[in-house]
Amino acid sequence: MMRVDDAKEVRDLCLNAIENLSRALNTASGVADDVTLERIRKGVGVSIGSIDMRILSVLYELHPDLDHLKEK
Repeated sequence: MMRVDDAKEVRDLCLNAIENLSRALNTASGVADDVTLERIRKGVGVSIGSIDMRILSVLYELHPDLDHLKEK
């Protein structure tokens, strides 16, 4: 079991990573050609999906109150 404070720190770092990946995609969309942009878009999508499904979902299973998207 992970303490809630530790899980919250890991969650926040993961959410920051997702935000940074989104920013990277936004930056690339202004400078990359279509083929490169599509490759970056797929990589960002897979990365965000992996963070969500392999890390955040585990944290939310352990500590449901940390899920900021869950209806209360």
